[in-house]
Formats: sequence, structure tokens, C-alpha cells
Amino acid sequence: MTITIVAVAATVIVGGLLVGAKPLQPRALWTVLFEPDGKIDSIVVWTLRLPRSLAAFIGGAGLGVSGYLLQTLTRNPLAGPGLTGVTSGAVTPIVFCFVFLPWLSSAYYPLVGWRAV
Repeated sequence: MTITIVAVAATVIVGGLLVGAKPLQPRALWTVLFEPDGKIDSIVVWTLRLPRSLAAFIGGAGLGVSGYLLQTLTRNPLAGPGLTGVTSGAVTPIVFCFVFLPWLSSAYYPLVGWRAV
């Protein structure tokens, strides 16, 4: 089962590297990954597609693991983040900043919400 999940994840990551506004052939992707030459295909894969694919994989894996742990610890297969009050606890300081610190850029709101949890 684990091997199947890893194989499907690797296939999806490689598929994400192949498709886009400038599609790549599998042979060209192989060449770009293992022999980067600084041409447009190499730049697109190494600066745009690979970081995006890895970030999506790591973010999805993190959400999956956190959901699994929450449901396992509470012994409730329908448990969500609202069960423990995480959502409300993170929103409170964001609303405070929104109301009382309007000069603060909204780019900082995720940081403010994360520090509250």
C-alpha cells in the first residue's frame, strides 16, 4: 500500500513538471533535471515548476498528517480543526490587527494567526 502511494505521488509530481504553458516531453524533462544547461526549459523547471510541485506535495502531506493525528487523538473520524478551537484562536488576533492596526499589511496576517496558536 505504501509503495503504491509513493509511486502515485511521484507520478503526480512528474506530471506537474511536464504540463504547463510550455509543455515538456519526458525525455526533455529527464535531461533538464539531471543536466541543467541554463536554457529556457531548465529555467522553467528549476525556478517555477519544481518548487511549486514540491511545495504542493509537502503542504498536502502536512495537511494529511495533521488531519490523521487530530482524528486519531480524538478517536473521532469526523474531527476537524474547529473541534479544538484552533480556527477561532487563530482568527482572533487577525481580527484585532484588522480593526486596531489598519496600517499593518495583510501579508502579515498569516504570521499573526500562526503565532496565536
